[in-house]
Amino acid sequence: MIKVFMLVLFIGIGESRYKVEETLYFDSVVQCNATAQELSKRWGYWSAKDQATVYCIPASVPEGTPVIRSYVEPSYYPRPPAPANGMMAFSD
Repeated sequence: MIKVFMLVLFIGIGESRYKVEETLYFDSVVQCNATAQELSKRWGYWSAKDQATVYCIPASVPEGTPVIRSYVEPSYYPRPPAPANGMMAFSD
């Protein structure tokens, strides 16, 4: 199991409120909250059916569950090998 932040979205108010079934998982609460902020924005004329409530909840999911990563180090950019004497030296 891995620890993640689960984004939960509710649409509507009162009796007509329902949970959107698609669930997103994030490795960062900052990224989860930023996504929640954007999902809850509404433009135009407001009505009760357009009300959106979004939560980021800590959760545990099985290994292999798709998780939105806030930063992934590119695999195509290998790190340079460390010098033998442990110091970096530059020559012109």
